[in-house]
Amino acid sequence: MRKVILSAMLLLFILSCGLFATLFSSNSNDSSSGSVLASEVVGDCWTTMAPMNCARGNLGVVAVDGMIYAIGGRLANPGGLSESNYVSTTERYDPKSNTWTTLASMPTPRYDFATVVCDGKIYCIGGYGYNDGREFPLEMQITLGVMEAYNIAADSWSPKASLPLSRGTLQTYTMDGKIFALDKASRHYLFVYDPVADSWTTQSDLMNSLGHDLSSAFVDDKLFVTGNFYSKTEHGAPERKVMTYTPKTDTWREGKIGPAIATFTSATGVTTGSYAPQRVYVFCDTGATLVYNPKTAAWDFVAARPTSRGSFGVAVVDDVSYVIGGFTDTGSISLAVNEQYVPVDYGTLSPELGVSLDMVLVVVLTVTIAVVVMVVLLLFFFKNKGKQAKNNLAIASIW
Repeated sequence: MRKVILSAMLLLFILSCGLFATLFSSNSNDSSSGSVLASEVVGDCWTTMAPMNCARGNLGVVAVDGMIYAIGGRLANPGGLSESNYVSTTERYDPKSNTWTTLASMPTPRYDFATVVCDGKIYCIGGYGYNDGREFPLEMQITLGVMEAYNIAADSWSPKASLPLSRGTLQTYTMDGKIFALDKASRHYLFVYDPVADSWTTQSDLMNSLGHDLSSAFVDDKLFVTGNFYSKTEHGAPERKVMTYTPKTDTWREGKIGPAIATFTSATGVTTGSYAPQRVYVFCDTGATLVYNPKTAAWDFVAARPTSRGSFGVAVVDDVSYVIGGFTDTGSISLAVNEQYVPVDYGTLSPELGVSLDMVLVVVLTVTIAVVVMVVLLLFFFKNKGKQAKNNLAIASIW
């Protein structure tokens, strides 16, 4: 029996060594393939990655299952309103291999539209498109209400219900299986789309404020909107605020004033708390990067982006942000640039604990092995104790 126990313990030891080796070898493999999670990265830093195949600005950028999709946009800003300036190109970026792949083009070429993921599909909503002159003969471009959905598995597009009002410069999010679209153009509309019913409704406005240079993000089932706000009833200078919207109660609450800079926002990225503390990162046209802590309502400046540009898109994969495309400071040249931002305290589960992911895996694995060994030893102990009792009983019966 002792040989069996020793063999079992040896097997457990070999198994644990194998698991440890698999853990660290997988990290090494991820690092060689360009995975941020496994590399020895430093938080609050920028890295230039592979550029898009098609340079453009005002594009839609979204992350799905570890991949990033860059859709549509325009080639020139602000001029060049010819039909060829409106882009329908769709590309997919793999952060691990650092490569781009061209996919099926979006049916409606357009720019400055909203892009969001819901139930595994990518929805492109509203924006600005080329005017063929049939409806508005005096205008070079028109505002669109069209919505089209991209099926990732089939690499195909299909039309969906249009917006209640034609709008561009929307910011969109999903919650409870529905799409929320914040209208930055009229400064106060909030539309809600139900994919099951394929229909839109209009929610409440931003209290008594009109917004300008808005940027927003969903955190803990609440919508945080930052930017400059004007009163609807009073004239005067704008105030920098954070407005918080709770969809379940359809109510707005005014939050702490943000830091003052010339151009407040262009796009926002949110960390989930899986690989870095949950924060809202605001990427500005000037290159400045701000971080907002929803728990403490505190703002701070972090590392500035290498390339100063506007009209770019942002996607977050495993709490790492990718700032893609856009236009130069003068707005005359479109860019294909792709810059990766690793957030503050990346690789920890929380800023308080400071525990790395590898450490957590090792601790869980060690505890599991220890429990198994203890169970085996206890079984061995009680079995031997039973045998000893039987032997004692047999000896007593002889005497």
